[in-house]
Amino acid sequence: MAKNGISKLDLVTTNIRSENLKGEPSLIFSDRFCTLIGIDLFPHSLFANIGFNLKDYPSSLRQQISESKAVLLRPYNAFDAEQNLGDIILNDWLKDLKKIKILTIEGGLIDKNNILLNLPINTLVFDHLPKENRSIILKAILSMKLKYLVYKEMDISDITHLRKQLPKTAILQKAQYEKMVNQGLIYFE
Repeated sequence: MAKNGISKLDLVTTNIRSENLKGEPSLIFSDRFCTLIGIDLFPHSLFANIGFNLKDYPSSLRQQISESKAVLLRPYNAFDAEQNLGDIILNDWLKDLKKIKILTIEGGLIDKNNILLNLPINTLVFDHLPKENRSIILKAILSMKLKYLVYKEMDISDITHLRKQLPKTAILQKAQYEKMVNQGLIYFE
């Protein structure tokens, strides 16, 4: 991560590239818990860390954030990337994002309340699935209509199982996905 900001890798991970989108990226809002990037001043991508809670913001900003199409969640404070606080537990505020298409999790993905099932995403990116939550996430993934499932580390038996059950979903390693985005082979809707 760029010190106190958004890195090029962040932009690739959420598929913000000038070649992939019509319009100009711009900063709409930033504080210690989140950064909201817009395209032609319309909300597009939210970068949030573990301290973020949608209810903590004024209603006008909550409305803009709820228009986000891509969300990247981080398990650390924006000012201390070295202090990784573990896996990401999905929170209820994600349900308010009705236009979200890409959800990126840095770290492990934990979904205790089946929030994934209620999100209209077509791309899910995560680093790994913690063992205690693995079966819940796999079950949720099987019931979603994903275009892309992107992982950094995943058990080979899980990958094989998912590929058999989800023949229309591209299941890719994170590096492969990022390369395809960089080459313009994957476009954001």
